[in-house]
Amino acid sequence: MRRDRGVVFVVTLAILVAVVSLLAIAAANQRGAVRQDLGGLEQRRAKLAAEAGIQRAMAELQLLIDTPPETMTNQDEWALLGNNGSDIFRLPKSSFRLQVVDNCGFLDVNALTEEQLQTLGLSFEQIDSLLDWREATVTERPQGAKDAYYNGLTNPYNARLGRLQSLDELLLVRGFTPATLYGPPPSANSGQAGQAVSSAALQLNLPLASILTVDAFSSVNGPGGDARINLNGGAVTAQAIANRLLIPQNIAQQILDLRNNRPNQAFTNLSDVLQVPGLLGNQTNLRAIIDGATISATERQEGRVNINTASLDAISAIPNVTPEIAQQIVDRQAQGGFALLSDILSVSSDQALIRATLDSFTTLSNTFQIRVEGNAGSARVRLVAIASIEGGQVRILSVQEPPFSDMPARWGWTEGGNEIILQEGD
Repeated sequence: MRRDRGVVFVVTLAILVAVVSLLAIAAANQRGAVRQDLGGLEQRRAKLAAEAGIQRAMAELQLLIDTPPETMTNQDEWALLGNNGSDIFRLPKSSFRLQVVDNCGFLDVNALTEEQLQTLGLSFEQIDSLLDWREATVTERPQGAKDAYYNGLTNPYNARLGRLQSLDELLLVRGFTPATLYGPPPSANSGQAGQAVSSAALQLNLPLASILTVDAFSSVNGPGGDARINLNGGAVTAQAIANRLLIPQNIAQQILDLRNNRPNQAFTNLSDVLQVPGLLGNQTNLRAIIDGATISATERQEGRVNINTASLDAISAIPNVTPEIAQQIVDRQAQGGFALLSDILSVSSDQALIRATLDSFTTLSNTFQIRVEGNAGSARVRLVAIASIEGGQVRILSVQEPPFSDMPARWGWTEGGNEIILQEGD
């Protein structure tokens, strides 16, 4: 009898142990499910907070439409918003940090010329391949690549044959690797691919990804939003040029005659006007052309670098801009920048700098990078939006998640800023 009771006890105990184990497993699964649900909820809240940061930045950029600025600098309100990512904008159950930077402070890979690419320390293979990737021509360059190359890869694809949609798209181009974009700056003597580069290559201080972008558009208008006169306009007259630019009519007529004697009766670059005799020696006339003339009928131009916001590397990469002049331009940024594009003549009246100013520089950007980090609990969501001012409104061209988890450090963000309490409707 005792033996039977002992067997029953053991069996009962085993059953109880099994039941307790099952309950423990169920509880653990329940806790895991709760944590997973909570993590998913926090992730969604963090993303919504990041999107709220984008909307906050767009509201600030709208002010540039309401009151068109005469110049744009890193001391403007839009550039100070968020205190370089250190301010925390607090929502009831989440928060965000943000920074707005001028997209024209970078080099636009969709507009860089072969000469400009040669200054970046890229190999000839990389340069030819990038130009082939962008252009819709069939014939590839000597060291470039078209569909025939990309279709032969293990995972085949076609070349874009058009504008790059993001910076990371460069990783699809022959010769480009993550080390090219995000690694140490390429040597002045050899490209990242280990191939020889142009003798014009610079010794850069920053990784390429820190100075490159897509969709860098600036306004063609002059200071305060005044329309520039289009020297390539079919109906433009010498009298109209003289009246608009306040230059002597004989100079205006020489500009028009020079244009009419060119192929297709059009200037290819604004700097072509420098061929007018005596123009380089007259700063008054030069300033008038720099600030008031264009060769385009469009309202926006792509690829101009803002001398008030660009880094030393970006400015140095403009052909014929010496390191000394680039440093002087950057030093001027800390003093409030250039009120007019023509004020660059106070740095130097060197002909190469004047050509760069006419063809490559601006002080009136209208595309911006909005960098945001949304936070909720332990969840972090980082986004980079490209915002453009077009047709009297701010619109988003693209929104992407950056490739690294340490983006705040890569952006140079600091801690210890202000805490700004926002309501749900703010």
